Amino acid sequence: MFDSLILLCPELEARLIRKLLQEWNPSLHFSHCIHKRALSKLSGRTLAKARIISFEFPDIVPETLLATTGYGAFNLHPGSPAYPGWAPALFAAEDRAPVFGATLHGMTAQVDAGPILGTELKRTQAPYEQHAFEKLAYGAAWALLQRFAPDLAALPNIPVARWQQWQGPRRTRRQAEALKRPQLVG
Repeated sequence: MFDSLILLCPELEARLIRKLLQEWNPSLHFSHCIHKRALSKLSGRTLAKARIISFEFPDIVPETLLATTGYGAFNLHPGSPAYPGWAPALFAAEDRAPVFGATLHGMTAQVDAGPILGTELKRTQAPYEQHAFEKLAYGAAWALLQRFAPDLAALPNIPVARWQQWQGPRRTRRQAEALKRPQLVG
């Protein structure tokens, strides 16, 4: 029986998410991890009755943990489906993306490839800077969390939006670092 949520996020966000989700299911038990090392302390018994929600978590969740989580693992990706992978705001700013936001999706072994539950997208405007896109994504992620809070807190099985798909190339940390590096002009 679904009775626990494991929050993978910074401390402030954990408090706010816990408060939001308890409104929809006051009987939920919560665990909180801020880094990958803490994940190894979760017992199989806890995972079997739990759902994972990741929000601004810096690490990749191991496939073995995803496989043993009884009620799914979901990530609030700080980017639209056109920008899967690392540093979506950086690449969206570089592309001057006309639309950007956040994506709520099921977590799978492959990063940012799981089924999409929903998106929150907004039109962008100049200046096309990474920080502006990050701010937009953060607000969009909270809007998604509020919209899906009843399902995340109470439903054992959450339906996915089969019509929404990941679209762009999956970007890596190495690609982001290369983009940030100043280019030498000969």
